[in-house]
Amino acid sequence: MTYTERLRNVSVLGAGGKMGSGIVLLTALEMCDLSQKAENRAQPFVLQAIDISHAALAGLMPYLQVQIQKVAEKNIVRLRQVYQDREDLIENSDIITQYIADVLNIVRPTTALEAAYESTMIFEAIVENIAVKTKVLSQINTNNLNSPWFFSNTSAIPIHELDE
Repeated sequence: MTYTERLRNVSVLGAGGKMGSGIVLLTALEMCDLSQKAENRAQPFVLQAIDISHAALAGLMPYLQVQIQKVAEKNIVRLRQVYQDREDLIENSDIITQYIADVLNIVRPTTALEAAYESTMIFEAIVENIAVKTKVLSQINTNNLNSPWFFSNTSAIPIHELDE
């Protein structure tokens, strides 16, 4: 499976937290950029932003919108090239608005862990509790038939303990 194929269906666990929201932002930007390449336009790109907190997820999308706008403003020359075939996008503000919408359309906020069962790449940024981490990762690993790549944001737990 190629890098692009892996990035077609990604999950971020703990998406509403400080680290998780940053992972969602950077991953969604990369996924959007890949989705806009000619060879990928017919392929769906989905980022499952998973968190147990409805409140955290409610704050995620406004945070993403502000951050994506900053990225778009800094990259307007490149975005003009990306959207050059869109005659309806004339002003820089139109292009920026469209880019924000395109990135946000990739992100699917949810509290359902089952959303990760189809992902091929999973970022884990949940509470620093080995019992919780191993339970969640084990549940996904048992129910996901795609042999996903797992990435863990842990500083206090040895990674080999999570692997077991």
